[in-house]
Amino acid sequence: MISRAVENTSTGAYAFTLVDWRVQAGAEAAFLAEWTRFSQWLSEYPGVESLVLVRDDTDALRFVSLGVWSQGGSTAPWPGFVERLGRCRALCEASRSSTFRLVASP
Repeated sequence: MISRAVENTSTGAYAFTLVDWRVQAGAEAAFLAEWTRFSQWLSEYPGVESLVLVRDDTDALRFVSLGVWSQGGSTAPWPGFVERLGRCRALCEASRSSTFRLVASP
């Protein structure tokens, strides 16, 4: 859970990766299956706290994924990362990724 990852932390201790995905029409189920395989593989690496995928209520082709990484983890790609991520991107019209650092939490 995301809340578990940011609970009682100092600022900057966690990194967050966010990807905004625009899936090709008709590829939604294939994208969901591919992202699930990718996230299951990725969750085996040290530092991965949480990976979630959400879908826009008003735009069925828009998905957003969020990864939470502990201080000891790395958001740098591991062997196989680019290929596996590419399988998700191949089902999309566009994707945009960013990395963020925690600066405040209640």
